[in-house]
Amino acid sequence: MQNPGEPWSRLFAWIESELGGCVVDYERQERWRPAFFVDFEREGESLPLYMDGRCLLYPERFFEEYLLLATKRTSTMGKELLEVFCDGDAYVVDDFKSLTRASDGRVIWQSDVVDKGHFEELSKFGDSIAKGEESPIPFADLIDTSAVALEVEDAIFGRSGLDR
Repeated sequence: MQNPGEPWSRLFAWIESELGGCVVDYERQERWRPAFFVDFEREGESLPLYMDGRCLLYPERFFEEYLLLATKRTSTMGKELLEVFCDGDAYVVDDFKSLTRASDGRVIWQSDVVDKGHFEELSKFGDSIAKGEESPIPFADLIDTSAVALEVEDAIFGRSGLDR
């Protein structure tokens, strides 16, 4: 197996020591955020994992959050997979076509059409401008969201905010 490079090789080694097995193969996902499908084996059992850059930020939380979702990885997962954690449960948004509660596998919402909400968001924004109303998303919230996204990227790549 080829070395995935830093910081992934450290994360793979950490997972091997914590889970008591070994990473036997991996496939890098061509995405803006670094992500891998990882084939992990322990005591003759295969455990497919999905790891993205957030694993690097909070490796100690890997077990309580990512492991639950990683074991549910299948070849039918769409291009985009989001994990949402709230109120003590985990939810999976799969390719913006379904929402599933991870704890019991219950599909909460499903569609044949990808819906990221962009059309609705832009429509509401345009309507607010046309009517002279405030933006449906306060400007301060947009700035805060952008700042958090940049901080996460900096943490993943080991940069300080001044390096940007």
